[in-house]
Amino acid sequence: MGEYIKYKGEEVKIGTVENLYYVTYPQMENAFQKGLLETAPNNCSPQQYLNPDSGFRFRFPFPDEDGFNICDSRYQYDRGVSFMDYYGQKVEIVQQKLLHRQSDNKLCLALVLRDSERNRFRIEDDADVKEILKQIIRSRVINSSDTNEIQFYREIARRILSGYILPEHALKATRPLKKNNVQRNRKRGPGI
Repeated sequence: MGEYIKYKGEEVKIGTVENLYYVTYPQMENAFQKGLLETAPNNCSPQQYLNPDSGFRFRFPFPDEDGFNICDSRYQYDRGVSFMDYYGQKVEIVQQKLLHRQSDNKLCLALVLRDSERNRFRIEDDADVKEILKQIIRSRVINSSDTNEIQFYREIARRILSGYILPEHALKATRPLKKNNVQRNRKRGPGI
């Protein structure tokens, strides 16, 4: 089932079920704050998409897509950027999910990764986040001679980190919904 909103008065598709493939959290939050979003018939309100723990996963804000609008035709469907082996598997960065962490109830934009079998899992634990950042820097920055690749992955790492240290305005834009009960998978972190 498609997810739609009205953006600047025009109905646009932002994703399918919980996967908001065509909008990043910063885009959605910014457009919401500017009053550019309205509810599309038979869909959630913009506020519901932005609520923590609502279950929606936003497109990761890839640096090479800066300047794209919500539902931009240049978005590649279900894009992922690979960077490392995580617990023995090749994984890709694909999405972020706004939630309160299970460990400390801290609000964050948790990184969502996809493995080679296309299973998705989110990262909440600070130690896992640090390990991912180390792997990105080690594999894609230090060992690269390509200036564009170095800049791209440095910015990826910065955006991952900023998801765990949300600015104060993000807390004001949302109100919590009922929390989802998610089972932990020790090897790959909590379920998505």
